Amino acid sequence: MKFRIILAATALALAATTPSLFAQGSMHHHGHAPSPAMTAAEVRAIDPGTNRITLRHEAAQDAGMPAMTMAFGMAKGLALPAGLKAGDKVQVRIEDVGGTPTVTRLTR
Repeated sequence: MKFRIILAATALALAATTPSLFAQGSMHHHGHAPSPAMTAAEVRAIDPGTNRITLRHEAAQDAGMPAMTMAFGMAKGLALPAGLKAGDKVQVRIEDVGGTPTVTRLTR
């Protein structure tokens, strides 16, 4: 009987100090967060002088933004597709960069 009590106490102690495999979920994160999803948008204006782009975009769930029209900064090194102009339909990734919603990826 004492053996069962000791065994049960040991199992409970291990369960309390060892993270559960089930609690970790089934996705493998490999030490980094998943990339934010792409969001459909329409280009309203591009201002290369200030490195800003105005978009009418659908809800950007990962950025916590409802559908709206807004001017965004563009990430350093972001290459816009050649000939991109107002009215073009695009897919964008919007991420928080230094506290500012920023377009980090844009494709047609």
